Amino acid sequence: MSSKKCACVLLLIVTLAIPVPACAQDGPKPEAVGLRPDAPPYALHGPYWVGTREFVIEPDSDRPLPLTVWYPAVSETPEESLTYTLETPPFSFIGKAISEAAPDVDNGPYPLLVYSHGAGVSRYEAVYLTEHLASYGFVVMSADHTGDTFVNSEEEGVFLRSHATRPVDITRVIDYADSATTAGGLENLIDMDHVAVMGHSSGAWTTFLAGGAQRDFGALKVWCADNPDDYWVCGTLVGQEETLAELLGLDAVPEGLWPAVGDPRVDAIIPISPGNATAFGPQGLAAIKVPALLMIGDHDLFLPYASFGPPTYEALGGEPKVFVTFEGGDHMLFSNACPAAPWMVEMDLSFWCSDSVWDMDRAHDLTNHFTTAFLLAVLKEDAEAAAALVPDAVSFPGITYEAQGF
Repeated sequence: MSSKKCACVLLLIVTLAIPVPACAQDGPKPEAVGLRPDAPPYALHGPYWVGTREFVIEPDSDRPLPLTVWYPAVSETPEESLTYTLETPPFSFIGKAISEAAPDVDNGPYPLLVYSHGAGVSRYEAVYLTEHLASYGFVVMSADHTGDTFVNSEEEGVFLRSHATRPVDITRVIDYADSATTAGGLENLIDMDHVAVMGHSSGAWTTFLAGGAQRDFGALKVWCADNPDDYWVCGTLVGQEETLAELLGLDAVPEGLWPAVGDPRVDAIIPISPGNATAFGPQGLAAIKVPALLMIGDHDLFLPYASFGPPTYEALGGEPKVFVTFEGGDHMLFSNACPAAPWMVEMDLSFWCSDSVWDMDRAHDLTNHFTTAFLLAVLKEDAEAAAALVPDAVSFPGITYEAQGF
């Protein structure tokens, strides 16, 4: 605990010798509310105010990465209200954070979470989630995958190129976080001994790779033979082995499992709507040895649930592991809701910010709950959070749940 005493420290600590958690800060505390009144426990706002800052990783390089960081903050007059705006195109996203707030270093350092966005979007894809996790004592970093954002969504070959660049981006973000512990305005804030990666759709297969998954084109071709109409995986990868090997700097197309391109600093992963999972096959996914939380909707328009859901969970090689299915949920269930991006409605893109079955606020409360409890359990060894993930403790309408190791 910091030498600066929090108001919540009880005098009884002296006589009872019981450790008491430090407060997030003196002064007003955030209201513990969720997006809906029926929010589950870990969907309630955490004890920290949420600060945010903007950076650019290697701005003078061939692929500069615009980066947003969310972190536990202190503020005398906190008001979590912020509109994020992309550089190009200038799309806006409405969130709840305090721009340039002072980091709460007294109660740090905090574990690092790296968020990987889906194909053709941006680092602001799920601000409801990245902000929420910062309120529970995590530093969250999300970078634009340069070359695979709104700007490039219609370019030929984007998906294949991103298979080489995205895993490197994750390492670049982790490297940046490591350097930021001593300079750049985030000093003494980040616990580099505890790192997790999470992502949605293409960000999910990026997450698999970061966690140690290995590509298996043999398994992919078998699956594609049974699913000849699949474009998002088979149509973009099968037949491109030589090009991908060249992009990865390999001398030849590997036989069997391809070399891992993960980062050994990754301690846990959270793949959401796991695009491209079949490209790894059971053996390639078994190479992942870190804890994992997998979330998916079983009516995903892009991902056949029978192939991308249960088989993916069963193959993951690490424990503990958790599998959350949103019954009836579609692919964009885990992205920002339309009120956070009203321009999507104006451009007749409501599919990308809504769901035909789920109320988005309810789905996001549940996403926040499972994600927060999992990360507290595996990165902070929080026994109460771990208890919330025991199968007998999980009962939510519309949720199918499995877990091993809790």
